[in-house]
Amino acid sequence: MNLLGRLARFVAPLPGTATHSVNVLLPPAFVEDIPSQLIPEASVCPSTDGVFAKDNGISPDLLFAIFDLYPPSPFALLKSDTLTPAAVGFSGLHDFWVSGNVFQFLDPAGISGTDYANRSKERHTKPESVDQNGFVKAYSQVRNAYGSSTHTIVSLSIWDLIYPALLPPIAVEFAPDVDVLHKLYPYQQVGVKFLVEHESALLGDDMGTGKTVMTVVALRVLFQRRKATKALIVCPVVVLKVWQDHLRRWAPELHVTSVRGTREDRKLDWKCPAHVYVAAYDSVSSDFLTVVKKQATIVCKTCRRTSTFGEKVHVAANDAPQFSCPHCKTPFAELPSSAPLVGNEVVGGFDVVVLDEAQYIKNPDTSRSRGVRLPIPRYRWALTGTPVETKIEDLAGIFSFVKPKYMHYNVSTRDAKRLMEPYFLRRLKKDVLPDLPPKIRQEQWLELDSDQRAEYDRVLRGEVRKLTELGEQVTKAHIFAVITALKRVCNFASSKRSSPKSEILVEQIKIIKESGYKALVFTQWVDEYGVATLESILRPFGVSVIKGGLTDNAREAALQRFRNEPNVSVLLATVKAGGVGLTLTEANYVFHYDHWWNPATMWQAEDRAHRKGQLRGVNVYSFWTQKTIEERIHQKLRERGLLFDEVVNSLSETDVEKAISTDDWLDMLGVQRGSSRPKRN
Repeated sequence: MNLLGRLARFVAPLPGTATHSVNVLLPPAFVEDIPSQLIPEASVCPSTDGVFAKDNGISPDLLFAIFDLYPPSPFALLKSDTLTPAAVGFSGLHDFWVSGNVFQFLDPAGISGTDYANRSKERHTKPESVDQNGFVKAYSQVRNAYGSSTHTIVSLSIWDLIYPALLPPIAVEFAPDVDVLHKLYPYQQVGVKFLVEHESALLGDDMGTGKTVMTVVALRVLFQRRKATKALIVCPVVVLKVWQDHLRRWAPELHVTSVRGTREDRKLDWKCPAHVYVAAYDSVSSDFLTVVKKQATIVCKTCRRTSTFGEKVHVAANDAPQFSCPHCKTPFAELPSSAPLVGNEVVGGFDVVVLDEAQYIKNPDTSRSRGVRLPIPRYRWALTGTPVETKIEDLAGIFSFVKPKYMHYNVSTRDAKRLMEPYFLRRLKKDVLPDLPPKIRQEQWLELDSDQRAEYDRVLRGEVRKLTELGEQVTKAHIFAVITALKRVCNFASSKRSSPKSEILVEQIKIIKESGYKALVFTQWVDEYGVATLESILRPFGVSVIKGGLTDNAREAALQRFRNEPNVSVLLATVKAGGVGLTLTEANYVFHYDHWWNPATMWQAEDRAHRKGQLRGVNVYSFWTQKTIEERIHQKLRERGLLFDEVVNSLSETDVEKAISTDDWLDMLGVQRGSSRPKRN
């Protein structure tokens, strides 16, 4: 290679990760005086600083190919007083054609690296930093000296990032001497093998079987086999810390960032390098998608009328045609959206994306679903403990992520099962954990007190009258509003802070506390018909509360108090906030103070205690009130066979919904559709 060829290698811009510090920095050259007619039009190159012309500075980001000097170029020679052989360092340098780039000389060749010999496992398991809410970050912020309010970001080095790839690869045959794999149950080893060997996978094992552990170990296998360098785990916000704790325990070689905090916090989280990023569904949709803000306006190009967005909307790049002018129905070509928080360099950089509780994306039109479908990883894994295999819509929604364009929404049930089979694994807890202590159920039937009965009858008469007046226009939404009002009275009369349910709960919690055990109490409501009243009633026994609206710190503090403090005997939680994703094997008693109509929701909540790691039998108590809507719902569930695990596990959520029709719900309330008079209840 001649001298010009060697120089071209130095002139060409290098990727950001490959640049070195500069020893010599020369100023840009200038074009000599030259008649403009000698410069062909095609040779005029635009730049941020102008064009190639007299006395115009040549932009550092311009680059022209450097070849031999002949045939002559239409451009004049680039001259510079500082562009001399002595300055450049080549004794044979003479006038030559160069690009407008500033010369940057590389550092002399040398050897750099790190010493892994003293990297102990204990030291490596410590996160780089932990924020004020307890979320780990794979970077740290060091306050600058002299009281400055600014910080210097200390992120992982290249040696930290390549460390997992330098470790011996883990074979999925699970040799017994490998440090972590021998700790897994045999069925979990099968689950890890299933994930590692499938780039598209839906792991649907029963709740409490350890899907989180299997997934973390599978990630560790991929990293150590150099199949992955960057992974994203998307999960409900309540289990963010569950994932980061499992990653710390089962894959200590991997550096983790939990993406959580303000918009600026999350921007920094995504920017700083890590092996694994753990983020909530809503964070991913907010940060990956463009945003149309609430009250944003748009003018239709057809009818020229202005429309206003009533709510904030997250949209993908190709979503604009889905929005039309409400006046003339013309699709909007563009939306008044702001740029996403992070760009393609983040969204497109993941080798693995894992969705926990994948039923969250069963509706493809939600921002959650669109957000998680933006990355294009090699490995796409979805986890769910909810039986989804018989609901085509749910399956198609999940497979739109797991294997895009593979399963359509109009596919038959038979074809869906055939298409799903190569990528789906589901094992029931009773099959893979036969030694798990039993779950003992007991129903407690109670009568309303006099205040409740009077209020219940009054509410029933008024609400049933409204349903009757609606006639054929009555919908399930109307019916559920009535049922909700009645069920709340079954918990407490509006004028009292005690009821037969609360009295028997207090008696049983007292015995549990005296015996040194702990209990979970679930209810649907946060207000005085649920958590607010029960918290004050249970306070003498030591109670922690998990409910919607808690900060991350408050939620974690409540969990730790229940787990670690002997004087805290009760965890009181709403079904939605505490019934998913948590491991609460410290408790061996579960109380359902009230009930969702779909029993699978209740079973999922009680499985927070009945799961791997539970050493005692779990006693489950369900409170029902006689001669009320609760009794009628219970009877209907029993008639339909929906109080048995085996039946519900074979059905999808929609199947369960269809098992109870609108007329069935009306019948429970004593109303016939179209009737002018209610039946006697």
